[in-house]
Amino acid sequence: MVHSLSSYDVLLILTFLGLLTEITTLQFSYPTFKSNNSVDFNYAAGSNLDGGTLQVKPDATTFNITNRSGRVTYKETFSLWKKKGSIVASFNTTFILNIYPFTRPGDEGLAFILANDRALPDSSNGMWLGIVNQFENGTSVAPIVAVEFDTRKSFPDDLDDNDLELTLADSARGPHKFKCKDLKFATSNFSLKNKLGQGGFGAVYKGYLKQIDREVAIKRVSKEARQGEQEFIAEVKTIGRLSHRNLVRLIGWCFDKMELLLVYEFFPKGSLDKLIFILSWERRLNIIHGVASALEYIHEGCNDKVLHRDVKASNVMLENEYNAKLGDFGMARVIRHGQRASVETDMYSFEVFIMELVCTRRPMRCDEYESLVGWVWGMYGSGRVLDAVDVRLVGEGVNEERVERVLLLGLICCHPKPKERPSMRIALRVLVREAPARSADGEASFRVAGGIPSCWGLHGLLGGSLKPWGTTISK
Repeated sequence: MVHSLSSYDVLLILTFLGLLTEITTLQFSYPTFKSNNSVDFNYAAGSNLDGGTLQVKPDATTFNITNRSGRVTYKETFSLWKKKGSIVASFNTTFILNIYPFTRPGDEGLAFILANDRALPDSSNGMWLGIVNQFENGTSVAPIVAVEFDTRKSFPDDLDDNDLELTLADSARGPHKFKCKDLKFATSNFSLKNKLGQGGFGAVYKGYLKQIDREVAIKRVSKEARQGEQEFIAEVKTIGRLSHRNLVRLIGWCFDKMELLLVYEFFPKGSLDKLIFILSWERRLNIIHGVASALEYIHEGCNDKVLHRDVKASNVMLENEYNAKLGDFGMARVIRHGQRASVETDMYSFEVFIMELVCTRRPMRCDEYESLVGWVWGMYGSGRVLDAVDVRLVGEGVNEERVERVLLLGLICCHPKPKERPSMRIALRVLVREAPARSADGEASFRVAGGIPSCWGLHGLLGGSLKPWGTTISK
């Protein structure tokens, strides 16, 4: 196929798949376009077949083509999936393009797409390539699969060089690429009044994105924490596929030479570290369960196993009912073979998180000399582990056995030998008191705990001896 591009017009070829029976196979190939092929297509916005070419844009000789888009659809349709989401058919497509712009600058580009509607969206010219418009983008109104070919930068913050981008847009699900200027506008140019907090990897700002009509939290990643563009985009796509009730959803991202930005859900209650002191024991326990569930999911329950690497109270958001949402995956890493030790690092951080929540003390120092972990170990070694519990909880008359179980799990998770720490799956089972003598999947026991009350039912799962080993605990 040969296409001529003129200034500010938009080319689009649409391979349309819609409603065919499950047993039917649809195939087509067009090495050239002949006049008798004209009946094979539906045309929109002045597009046509002429002179052996699909004229997706209006003819440059007879129309004013400034800021226009076109669309050509194949007339046959078939079903890719049923309403309930089950897959009916798969597809593959191959195309060869020879693009030559007659004018400089040329137009925005073209795209091959699968869509559920033949109609060309209003105001879909320019950077939208006739696929969607600013109102449909990022919504469930426009479920599409698109292979987009950008022939020039649509805006100053766009990616440089050739950019082949596969957009799998059931648009309501995956993270979206935002313009840097839109994120700056949403936060009043990252003003101090919109700043929610500052972490080790960057600052977080509250913003309002009119494109999706919602408040968001925008993380401005610090220069020190940045990585390469392709590595960053790969991570965004991996994280964007994660879906769990206890994970903060990644809505979108932006990457250019000057900025690396992540767009998350916004929670008015804010982060856990600001509310620990007012929470009841039941709410704290529910939060611990929620964070454990989220970590178990990213470690063992999703297709692409992911490390969080920064589990702490300030990275846990709270919903209105105080349900926990683990967030800030800006430095997450996809787990590769042989990286078991990194998983144990998450376990260690989870242990510190437990102690911070139960003891209401900062993780670095509890007094002039000791770390939080060493301090709790000291309490356990002297038989006074319950003295480490927040005095506000003691006043509630909490179940001491349950509190001790949670604290002891915290100690187990910080075993000085990383490979001796439990998996998050086992830790979660201990929390919900469903730990049999051996895990259902035959996972080997680990040697940490001894002197555990027999009523806990953890012998065999937690075997060996537990001894305080001092205040020097390494990750």
